[in-house]
Amino acid sequence: IAGAAYMYWFVFRHMLAAPRTGARFMAMPAELTGVILPLAALALLLVLLYAWLFPSDRAALRFSEAETAFLFPAPISRTGLIHISVLRAQLVLFVSVFLLSLLLRRGHAVGIGPLQYATALWLIIATLRLHFLGASFMRERLLDLGLPPLARRAVVVAIVAALAVACIAWARAHAPPPAMADGRALARYVADTLGGGPAAAVLAPLRWLLAPLFAVDTAAFLRALPVALALLVAHYAWVVRAQVSFEEASIALARKRAETLGAMREGRMRLRGAPKRARRAAFELSPQGPAAT
Repeated sequence: IAGAAYMYWFVFRHMLAAPRTGARFMAMPAELTGVILPLAALALLLVLLYAWLFPSDRAALRFSEAETAFLFPAPISRTGLIHISVLRAQLVLFVSVFLLSLLLRRGHAVGIGPLQYATALWLIIATLRLHFLGASFMRERLLDLGLPPLARRAVVVAIVAALAVACIAWARAHAPPPAMADGRALARYVADTLGGGPAAAVLAPLRWLLAPLFAVDTAAFLRALPVALALLVAHYAWVVRAQVSFEEASIALARKRAETLGAMREGRMRLRGAPKRARRAAFELSPQGPAAT
């Protein structure tokens, strides 16, 4: 109780208080919100595409070796194991984001307080993490169906290329490019291109997810919060309903993590990667010859 009172009185009380001047430090201009939000949604889309293109490892959940030995043989369904792993990860993630937001005193630059900023940031990171986990489950299911990683990547690239062609065709017909010297016209062009046509439909869920973070005030934050929460719940339901085999990969991951922690405790942890295999020399020196050679 004494420690909690000390932390509140000397740390959190000042962080949670509003600025005395009433002004927001480094406040974001209102005209830039319409450009930054679609650009941030586009960047988030590229992050999500990484989960479908590049990873080729098996689906695995983060458990320790003791947990795999105790929970996997126990009468717990796969759904229960997913609940345990996902909920524990979200709790740790929320605490980390909450403390980081308070310590850095974020939120005043975008019009919302630190607590609202922490909630918005947690929604984004938690949804991204669930999407990566759901994508790994989907990759595992495709492997079980006989679809190799190269074919999966080809399908994803074809879909992305088709969407890009559709967006470029729509922009040429409805949003002619402005002069590069006019910054405001260029910003409006980017906002119109990403906010209309096929791009608007593709980026809409990501804009909904990012909307609480870019809210200009508390009212806008509260209006955007339910949709972002719905996206998080939908991802959680997608992950929980996935019935794929992840036990063997989870056990291997737990063993690898235990070996890494053991090496760190014993001082055997190497910053570099695994040692490379010995390669044959490009040329061989004669056992006899000039000393200089």
